Amino acid sequence: TGGIMRPVLHRIMQARVNALGIPVRLGLTVDALGEDADGVDVRFSDGSDGRYDVVVGADGIASRVRALAFPDAVEPAETGQACWRLSTKRPEGFDRNEFFLGHQNAAGLNACGPDTIYLWMLTRHEPGAWLSEAEAHGRLRRELADFGGTMAWVRDNMTDEDWINYRPLAAMIQPDPWTTGRIVLLGDAAHATTPHLASGAGMAVEDALVLGDELEVAGRPVADSLRAYSARRYSRCRHVVETSVAVGKLQLEGGSAEQVGKLIGEGLHALAAEY
Repeated sequence: TGGIMRPVLHRIMQARVNALGIPVRLGLTVDALGEDADGVDVRFSDGSDGRYDVVVGADGIASRVRALAFPDAVEPAETGQACWRLSTKRPEGFDRNEFFLGHQNAAGLNACGPDTIYLWMLTRHEPGAWLSEAEAHGRLRRELADFGGTMAWVRDNMTDEDWINYRPLAAMIQPDPWTTGRIVLLGDAAHATTPHLASGAGMAVEDALVLGDELEVAGRPVADSLRAYSARRYSRCRHVVETSVAVGKLQLEGGSAEQVGKLIGEGLHALAAEY
């Protein structure tokens, strides 16, 4: 088993988008939205304008579309944990993922290629604290001091040139519906989660598939299709967000590995049911 790094996934998706001839503009966001019964007028941050049948806000946890179209939206709230992520050399003989739930800092290792391994660790986060990349490698080595086995090998062999990221965790879910007229939210813009079920990106992909399905229904007003999409997605995404936040809360309270593992297992089994 293994995973895939986001930049690699992005390149695969970008190649497909380019092959389909879909125009893509980078480096801009939305400054204004004006909606009527037939479409949405958009003013972009570079001063250009456009009119569209549907606007999909898939622009992340700090969504600009959400801020403009949903002024009463729920704001993301920090959970009290932070996540460390490190991409480094894969140790010889590493042939399966490893998870450690018994330590105060839950951690794990995933293979991401023949020569690459991905380490994650969850630690308590002090509000307002932030680490520079220069500080992060040394701090992570200290956080890994108690570990043996493969985690110790990574600690002792990681370099300051390895990609590293430290980020406070935050979560929220917007109330149903995630739409107003012809404007709709998708992914973290609608339901930002923590990584405890490793399902954030998966939920966003599912959103896109369901949205496409609903928009393909012939003879139905666009606004009705968008509401149908939101109704299909809400309970499943709420489950991911609320279970993930509950796991993090249990970890901060010192829950046992058995308790944490049980809650994660129940959450994942619910996701595996027919949908």
